[in-house]
Amino acid sequence: LDGKLCTDGERGLQSLAIHPNFKNNRFVYLYYTEYLEGCPKSLTTGTWNTVHRFVMDPVTLELDYESREEIWRTTRTRYNIHNGGAMAFGNDRKLYVTTGDSGRKTLAQPTDNTHGKIIRLNDDGSIPKDNPFTTANGYEAYRCADTDGNLPETATNGICAEIFAHGLRNPFRMRMDPTETEKVKFNLGDVGGAYWEELNVGGTDYAGRNYGWPLWEGPCRESSFTDC
Repeated sequence: LDGKLCTDGERGLQSLAIHPNFKNNRFVYLYYTEYLEGCPKSLTTGTWNTVHRFVMDPVTLELDYESREEIWRTTRTRYNIHNGGAMAFGNDRKLYVTTGDSGRKTLAQPTDNTHGKIIRLNDDGSIPKDNPFTTANGYEAYRCADTDGNLPETATNGICAEIFAHGLRNPFRMRMDPTETEKVKFNLGDVGGAYWEELNVGGTDYAGRNYGWPLWEGPCRESSFTDC
């Protein structure tokens, strides 16, 4: 894997997801840190986490590296921690991806970047029309993955349309609820910073939800047991 991904700190291969129609298309999705020489850490020149789609060879059961296709990327990472990286397809056939705050908590709340977020994508990486933050809903919305993970320089008051929810620290585990068939529902773990660990509920009924970080950690203000 030399020269293919960065593995310093908490970086590396974070998770994989299987396409709902895998039997026919053999698509496997990997979330990992893209390789740049030196694996730099910077919001302007650093590397990023990416979702690549691969095709599995039906004979060897290996992923064909040459088949890889980048379908989405995060904002460049500030530090090599808090990558998030959970992925799962919902029963709406949309791909849900989590990202961490990249070790910089001030990135989790603003919706002009994709750190500290739940991302919702079509299987080819495009933006679902029913995402909460889209032009159809009245926002100045952009697919930020198209412009290096950030809003275009010309955007004056924009928002990243791939965002489904925000305000997370390091959500690197997610599980779809198999008992829910009418809508998407999942449980999402979020690693706390000082005192509290979170297990959150997400999905259709929580589109656009702010999970609070860094203003809140668990039921309390950040780094508090008493201001709750």
